[in-house]
Amino acid sequence: MAGGPCCFLEHADTITIGIKAATPDAASVQTWAAQLRNHLKRRGRPTQIELAQDNPLAADE
Repeated sequence: MAGGPCCFLEHADTITIGIKAATPDAASVQTWAAQLRNHLKRRGRPTQIELAQDNPLAADE
């Protein structure tokens, strides 16, 4: 990609991050994702975080 990822992020309206977790509905996973989203928003990077289940992973809690 010409210019690298930083140049891309400067022009992106919303960033989408996909995260796989053994238990995406777990409170700890939801809290962590919300903290990440809020941190990025404070830095001027509106972000959508998509959590998906990945059964082979160990439990998150």
